[in-house]
Amino acid sequence: MINYNMAFQRCAFILVLVNFLVASASAQDYNIKQYGAIDDTSKLSTAAISKAIAVCFKNGGGRVIIPAGKFKSGTITLKSNVELHLERGALLYASTNQKDIPQQQRPVFRSQKDQGGWFALIYAEGAHNIAITGDGVIDGQCARQKPRAGLQQGGDLDGRPRNILFISCSDITIKDITMLNAGIWNQHYLNCEDVIVDRIKVNNHANRNNDGIDIDGCRRFVLSNSIIDSDDDAIVLKSTGLAGCADVVINNCIVSSFTNAIKCGTESTGGFKNINISNCVVKPSKSSLPPVFGRTNIGITGISLEIVDGGVMDGIHVDNIVIEKTECPIYVRLANRARKYIAGAAEPSLGMM
Repeated sequence: MINYNMAFQRCAFILVLVNFLVASASAQDYNIKQYGAIDDTSKLSTAAISKAIAVCFKNGGGRVIIPAGKFKSGTITLKSNVELHLERGALLYASTNQKDIPQQQRPVFRSQKDQGGWFALIYAEGAHNIAITGDGVIDGQCARQKPRAGLQQGGDLDGRPRNILFISCSDITIKDITMLNAGIWNQHYLNCEDVIVDRIKVNNHANRNNDGIDIDGCRRFVLSNSIIDSDDDAIVLKSTGLAGCADVVINNCIVSSFTNAIKCGTESTGGFKNINISNCVVKPSKSSLPPVFGRTNIGITGISLEIVDGGVMDGIHVDNIVIEKTECPIYVRLANRARKYIAGAAEPSLGMM
């Protein structure tokens, strides 16, 4: 007698396997050297990397390979279904010529940090299924990145470039990569969904506002198994626009900062909900550079939870954290700075915890 249920399961399995093999066969690798990239930091490889990404995107997606070598680039715009893969021995340097990292068009999603358009080495807006992977290194050459003329000076709105900036993107994977020396924040994920950041290493010192990673108004975000050492805040959850941070897991990380190691705030417009922080070690920074802000090299806090620009903080779970040598291990603050996220917004009222 025929077992129709078993036969159906076998057919279903075969179809899944065929679809997987077809998808695997269709996904291709695109080596940037084949498009003109030069292993020489006196030359610029922006056009070659951008062309490889464009061809990969046009063909339905795949991996754009940065092979072992030293490459310099201006802004790279990542597109849907494209994985930027840096092989072991690959070093991608950000150009320090401001013409190579132009101001992007103002995105649809508005944020307090947006001064009319952003600056970044690797940029994406509205893309899905994107990734940056591999054992290579991204170096933003932070000490050589200078403020832009015509922008607000002396703060974090002066146009220095981020290493990575993704806005309103979904299905993001950042894995294994080492990221060094951004002009300002090392990585900024703004209004993104379904993000996995795993096994990365970050060292971000030598310029003002050198955050390690900024998770800003994102939903369903997992940061795990990573080592982050920064001059400014190391792991930061923010809400610089109307979108709040929700359903975020931070787990199994070793974190060092001259300021705040793991922090929610201070920007809090959209609030924070369902945040789980566990199994992390906060320890002194290994950096031999003096703190940019002129402070001691002992961190200010281990864990900071702050609501100062409106918004609601609810469902925050912090568990199994080892904190070594900070001025204040745990800091909780409810205040009313009431900073607007854009000029035309209503002034936020006192938030809630």
